[in-house]
Amino acid sequence: MKFKWAEGIKEKFVNVVREYLFSISVFLIATVLWTIQGDGFSDLYVIKTIIPFWKLLLYGMTPGILLCETIYHYHGYSDKKKTILYAVIIPISIVISYYYAWVNILLDTKLKENTERVDFFTETSFEIFVCYLVTVLGLAVYFIYKRSGERFETYVAKAFCGLMKALLVCGIMDLGVLLVLLIFDVLIIDTSSIDLIMRSEIMLVGLVNYPCVLMGVSKTEGDFSKFSKVVLSYIFTGLLAVAFFIIYLYIFKIIFTWQFPKNQVFAILTALFSCGIIIWTMASGCCQDRFLKPIKIMPFLFIPFIVLQIMCLYMRVADYGFTRSRYFGLAFIVFEVMYFVMYCIDFFGTKDITFSLIFMVIAMTFIVLVVPFTNYKSVVLLSQKSRIEKYFAAVSNGEDFEKNVAHEAYKTIMREGGYEGNKYLDNTYTKEQLDELKNGSADDYESDTFYIYAYKHLDYLNIEGYKEICFVDSDIYDNNTDRVKLETENGSYIGTADLSEIIDKLIDLEKADIHDDDRKNEVISQKVSVSPQGEFIITEINGSGEFGTENTINSVDVKGYVLR
Repeated sequence: MKFKWAEGIKEKFVNVVREYLFSISVFLIATVLWTIQGDGFSDLYVIKTIIPFWKLLLYGMTPGILLCETIYHYHGYSDKKKTILYAVIIPISIVISYYYAWVNILLDTKLKENTERVDFFTETSFEIFVCYLVTVLGLAVYFIYKRSGERFETYVAKAFCGLMKALLVCGIMDLGVLLVLLIFDVLIIDTSSIDLIMRSEIMLVGLVNYPCVLMGVSKTEGDFSKFSKVVLSYIFTGLLAVAFFIIYLYIFKIIFTWQFPKNQVFAILTALFSCGIIIWTMASGCCQDRFLKPIKIMPFLFIPFIVLQIMCLYMRVADYGFTRSRYFGLAFIVFEVMYFVMYCIDFFGTKDITFSLIFMVIAMTFIVLVVPFTNYKSVVLLSQKSRIEKYFAAVSNGEDFEKNVAHEAYKTIMREGGYEGNKYLDNTYTKEQLDELKNGSADDYESDTFYIYAYKHLDYLNIEGYKEICFVDSDIYDNNTDRVKLETENGSYIGTADLSEIIDKLIDLEKADIHDDDRKNEVISQKVSVSPQGEFIITEINGSGEFGTENTINSVDVKGYVLR
């Protein structure tokens, strides 16, 4: 007896492979290269350079090819117009992907010694590549949506359900292959020396995961199941309504106690909007008619929260100027305002323009990354350089001005102003002035934010006496650095380690404004014991937090190898 649901999945999978054959093939070739590369821990030039370059190039080209395929299946354009679009999209995809791969893999070693030029190439390649990805993927989703013939809200709901089913299939396949290979390892032969499990899981990304994701977003025929309607229309919206109620209670608390909102409020409201926009969009596309109007009104309840976000952001910007995170906070508020203008037009009008959200995301990506004067580096530089100029103007006039204000502005420009920011400092101030800016006031530390980064390159690992080596990529989101849970990239638990001493030393170096890579390298070079067994060799630590009587950790990413 055949299962209808299994036959349906098989039919959809085959159709997806036929419709998106070229992008799936290119993605699969890139995945094969990634499988051969493995963790990249090899001195062979082919493994370290050639394969990673072609892998990045092919992965980068895949979204462009996918966009061409979605245009091909869209019946709203003539064949001539489609051909012109192909002729534009494919070369742009190749050029941008090649540039990004060249900068990240093939950049000449001598050029890497020129920090100024490296910063320029690294920044431009990343920003252009992100804009390219957001644009082509956004347009691909747009053409898939137009081809579906559904209202945008209905398409989003069906695509979400399709993605959930696709992720379930991917999870089952990944788990099944993992269990089979683990049994093979235990009963037949140990394959850890060739990393067979890791390479097999990587291969599934190209063979199963990518086609399943395409199937989820493109095969949206059929109606919603009862379970999907209940979850999307009632459960999600109910949880969102409870969250709204809590925020309104907090607003009343602010009014009655006359206190400014806490700093954490901005992050909470940002996450609430990000989840809310998806929830009420999907609910509008699948709920019963009698519930449609209340759900359509729900977004308007968020509008007062924007005032809270503006208050939170204004307090930080007024005191410390713009940083990268504060700029993105402002950009997010602008996006919210744009969204609600669009939503009001859609709500009170007769024409469905909710799909404009796709183009708003694309436009905002360009505005914050590459558009002159509005990108985050330009705004950060403009905001912080005025603080430095005021300091030197006050000094020349014999007036008092907190030196640490200029010191923090200098650090922000160095860290977040990018190539143009560093160029501004070098071209505007003398060496003596820059040396003065590097040294802040010892008794007045103004900034509440710190960033730590340390990296150690390993040419080889001495694994004598050990049976196993595991690559670790773990995150820390609190101050419990004395018992950090170490996990692999796949989320497999390895053990715990005490990293408190190392992280505290890096924070102390940052507070003292010491940016000596050799000293940071020395800090992370010590081996760390792993419980229940093993030693942790750290290769990279990257994180941020807030200074205070007790320093607060916001997030720390730790990478390295566990030998056991």
